[in-house]
Formats: sequence, structure tokens, C-alpha cells
Amino acid sequence: MKLSSRTTNILKNFSTINNSILIKPGNVIETITKEQNVIGSATVEETFPIEFAIYDLNAFLNAINLVKNPVFEFSEKSVKIVGENSLINYVYCDPRMVPDTIKRKLTLPDPAFSFKLSESVLNETLKASAVIGLPDFVVVSDTERLQIILTDSKTPSSNTFVIDLDEKVKNEFRYTFKCENLKILPGSYAVEICAKGKQAIGKFKHSSDLSYYIVVEDVL
Repeated sequence: MKLSSRTTNILKNFSTINNSILIKPGNVIETITKEQNVIGSATVEETFPIEFAIYDLNAFLNAINLVKNPVFEFSEKSVKIVGENSLINYVYCDPRMVPDTIKRKLTLPDPAFSFKLSESVLNETLKASAVIGLPDFVVVSDTERLQIILTDSKTPSSNTFVIDLDEKVKNEFRYTFKCENLKILPGSYAVEICAKGKQAIGKFKHSSDLSYYIVVEDVL
């Protein structure tokens, strides 16, 4: 079996969410932060034949780069990464060393609101967060306009960065995400805010079959 560049890129991205991963049989790969506030889930073109655990995903991906045109041969305790003139036998870790795996299907409340997050807006906001040092990504509506505001909610005199979104809204709300949790691949996303009372999760659905579920830190 070979790994597509898309799958490799997804695994690289998932390593920023959790550097350990448990891959189950089938064509869906998932990861979750140790704090259990971010989940990544992707359907890929490959079908993995067995369950296996990788303790250091970055090291595994770096090992793949050592082999030219790698082909993967999965066995019970290890995977052989076979190249044109080289071979790596990469041993799995004990699945118990990867405790923060998704043990049950995520059930979300009905979406309270949805909007489109373009790639350009996403890139602009994440760049501004890094440059200005603003930790909070806030989705705000005053019934007339929808905005993304970058700020530091703990500092009343914080600098802010504001982008107006071309969306019509009817309700007032304020949903706060942590920018550090927006570890998502570049692209455009359909975002659903699924809320129940003061608890909410944002579902960020990529234009490909890739989704992130990110806990809302504060709801107003």
C-alpha cells in the first residue's frame, strides 16, 4: 500500500493536535488533543488493514521521508516501509501508550448557527493572531453584521483585529475559540456552531472529507 500526499499532509497536521495516534482498520483516521478539546477526523483514500499505534507521529513521518517511493506492508507488530533500495521496519507502540483516543462516537447538538470561513479570511486571522499576539478568535453577531474579532478576552484594554463577514444574521451571539486550537489545514470551511446552553462545539468542515471539532471556550 502507498500513502497519498493528501493523507501524509493530514497526518502531519494531526501531529500538531496530538503527536501520538491510534489508527484503526478502515479508511478513517482520527485524533484528539490530550485536553480533549479538539478532534480531527478525515476519510482517506487508503484502507488500513489493521489497528496500530504510533507513539511519535513526527518521527514516523520523518522515517518515511528516508525511503524513496515507499510502499507499506503492515503486519501485527510493525510496518515495513519498503523503498527502491532501502527498507525500514517500524515497530508499533503499545496502544495503551496512546490513551487519548476517541472511544465513542461524537454526538453534537443541533447547529445554532453556521457560516462560511474562506481560506483568505482564515489565513488573515491566524497571521494577525501570530503577529499581534491575540489569543482569542471570537465569532460575533449584533443582528446586523457578523464579524470575527481577534482579541485577548482577559485584558479589557486588549488590541483587536476585526474582519467583517458577508453573512446575514438575525440573532445576537458571541462564541470564543482559542486561536491555539485552530490547528487546521489551509482551505475554506463550512462552520457550524452546535450549542446547548453554555456549552458549544464548532464543527469546521473542509471542502474535502476532513472535519475538525473544536470546543467553544465561552458563549454569550
